[in-house]
Amino acid sequence: MKTVISLTFILVVIFSGCDKSRVFDEYAAMPEENWNMDSIKYFPFQIEDSLAIYNMYINIRNTGKYEFSNLIVFVETDLPGQLKLRDTVNCILADEKGEWLGSGFGSIWTSKIPYKIKFRFPRNGQYDVHIQHGMRKEDLTGISDIGIRIEKAF
Repeated sequence: MKTVISLTFILVVIFSGCDKSRVFDEYAAMPEENWNMDSIKYFPFQIEDSLAIYNMYINIRNTGKYEFSNLIVFVETDLPGQLKLRDTVNCILADEKGEWLGSGFGSIWTSKIPYKIKFRFPRNGQYDVHIQHGMRKEDLTGISDIGIRIEKAF
């Protein structure tokens, strides 16, 4: 029993230190796997090295109950100094045959959608990303989580 606990602890330590490129990686869960159009998800993060090159991804977890092959999101980024950027992103979640493109685990698929690749943040400081869905249907069943991942591009 002691060996199993020690081995588990060692594996946790090893795997938690493997993601050196990660700067920020966070999800917001949707209550009852339902995303209402008025529910804006908020992701605050700090950038401490504006000279580095980064990749930013929109992470989406969906179930088989999601009825569309894509997800349109509005991404608003508040930069330090009261500047705002707004983008519309079409996230493709399934191919033309209806097969989910993300990696699956049970009944949930995770898609890592490239948003900004090989870019620099203009300055150090606090950034706030707001994500809202832009689909025609007000309530989206089958979206369980939405997230942002920022990593250093090496």
